Amino acid sequence: MKKYLIIFPVTLALLFPTTASAKGFFSVGGGAGGDGGAPNLTLGVENVTTDRDRDRLLAVGFGFIFSADDVPSEIYEDPAADESFTRIGHRQKGNEIVILGKYGREVIKKRELFVFAIGGFSFLEEIELYRSDTTGWYYEKSSNTKYLGVLGGGMSCFPFSGKISLSVEYDNRRGLSGMIGFRF
Repeated sequence: MKKYLIIFPVTLALLFPTTASAKGFFSVGGGAGGDGGAPNLTLGVENVTTDRDRDRLLAVGFGFIFSADDVPSEIYEDPAADESFTRIGHRQKGNEIVILGKYGREVIKKRELFVFAIGGFSFLEEIELYRSDTTGWYYEKSSNTKYLGVLGGGMSCFPFSGKISLSVEYDNRRGLSGMIGFRF
């Protein structure tokens, strides 16, 4: 799974329409809030196209929402049926992974100020946790991958003669995030 997280963004970056592109940026950023409820880190590739009357912004990214990880460090597999257990409930195990895309349009012609929409998805591992009443040990009853939609928007500008991109964005999973990009 981890190798796909690296291959996916690189493949998407290569698929950008580079013949109509004047600027490409590698961006990094972070923030907190949203339904993920934890700090996040996002990496992305942005592309500004210049083949239209108003420039367009296309971007892909992936990130991590760092969970509070309220799962005990030592968990055993599904327990034997002869003990007494207390159901703790569903808990997130590990970090949430976000894959997103952005599409934006220049607000004022040739001013390099963009408004964009964000769309994508995130996924996380959720387990059903039980605790033995006799030993106090924790057991994982079941595990599943949960997929969640990502929707949002933001603004981006390109100061310093278009060598740097700065953006502020908000989406339902990551909350408020700031990004800085460097031209490549």
